[in-house]
Amino acid sequence: MIKNEVFAAFEILLEEIEMVISEIKNVGATAFQKGEYNKVEEIKEKATALEKFKKK
Repeated sequence: MIKNEVFAAFEILLEEIEMVISEIKNVGATAFQKGEYNKVEEIKEKATALEKFKKK
C-alpha cells in the first residue's frame, strides 16, 4: 500500500515538473521574441536542470 502511495506521489511530482517546464518554455519564447537574450539564457539553464532532474 505504501508503494502505491509513493508511486502516486512521484507521478504527481513529475506532472508538476512537466507543467513548470512548459511554463518555462513559454516564458523563454516570449523573452526571445522580445530580444531579452540574457533572460533566455537564464531560462534555458533552468529548463535544462529540470529536464535532467526529471530523467533521474
